Amino acid sequence: NPGIFLSWVLVFSEFFGGMCGLIGLFSRFFALLMSVVLVLGIVHRVKKKELKFSDGWDFNWISLASTIILILLGSGKISLDAIFGIF
Repeated sequence: NPGIFLSWVLVFSEFFGGMCGLIGLFSRFFALLMSVVLVLGIVHRVKKKELKFSDGWDFNWISLASTIILILLGSGKISLDAIFGIF
């Protein structure tokens, strides 16, 4: 069942991504996981619920844009990624 697998991806990315995001560790990896979760949420709202853009799901697009920026730019100079030279 793909729903069970994707729910574990959601739990993993939300919890560990939030913890690692606070200290700037593996930020690009967890931003990629969150992008997948956000895209699935957008697809669900469009296909299953048949909502239009004006129905209040612009927050999903803004969150997706911020995770894409985090993937492209990284977490910055003051992070564990920069200190350890991970990305």
